Amino acid sequence: MSTLVSLLLVSVTLLACRRYGVRSILPFAAIPALIYVSGIFGGPDFMLIAAAPFIGLLAGHQLERDRPYGQVIAAAALPGLVMAIPFLVDLMSGVGQDPEFADQVAAQFGAAGFDMIEGEEYRAEAQALTLEIMYRLKPAVFIISALLTAVLGYRLAWSVAPKLDLALPVAPLVQYWRLWDTLIWGFVTATAIALLGTGAIRDLALNIMFVIAMLYGVQGFALARHFAKRMSVPVYLELLFYGSLMLSPGLGVLFLTGAGLMETWFDWRRLSHRREPVEEESQN
Repeated sequence: MSTLVSLLLVSVTLLACRRYGVRSILPFAAIPALIYVSGIFGGPDFMLIAAAPFIGLLAGHQLERDRPYGQVIAAAALPGLVMAIPFLVDLMSGVGQDPEFADQVAAQFGAAGFDMIEGEEYRAEAQALTLEIMYRLKPAVFIISALLTAVLGYRLAWSVAPKLDLALPVAPLVQYWRLWDTLIWGFVTATAIALLGTGAIRDLALNIMFVIAMLYGVQGFALARHFAKRMSVPVYLELLFYGSLMLSPGLGVLFLTGAGLMETWFDWRRLSHRREPVEEESQN
């Protein structure tokens, strides 16, 4: 429910910015954040809801400045970084894990059927390791959530805009989506620090590495879509391929991320020196 509310708030805020201007909408966009700060509602779910209007607001601001789609989404995802800061501070200060968070992970283990695995010691070690990883990657999860909310919220606003006589630039088709080539060096640097560093610096680098890896996973998905379209693969076979990746999510993510990373050097789609095609330049 919180995800749906967040998407609606992003779309409504973005459309309102296009209609009335960013400055006029700013006071209204701050209302959910003020409610969150007041303590009336709390928790990670409402944190994303509180940040959602600012995601739409930043997207609207970038559109007013005629920024390209990539910069619009990058700027719109900045509230995710703001949400991640308290958790980064906790990691750097050595604050322990939240007991409530540990209980949630334990419940997820039970729902996934891990209670059926023989060997209580093995289950305990697996749960402890998963809990540790999830705790250290919480900042990255908030940033990725903000990015996903920005992308989907923009798409929802774009689909509604014509009915309101508003214009939103069309996002590039998925098969033409590509990261900036220089981002690979951020990934390489973050990976090196995560492997060689210690303490807070290692945790920060690990979160940066995880965020960039997920982005390259999306680029790998775009690459798969490109070849599926190029070879006229039937939709049901394409869905079967994605379904097989989901059966082993760890390997599936590694496969897509690896493909996305490799394209930085091999440029299989020949997109590095040409403008990203879109369905149309704008929509009225």
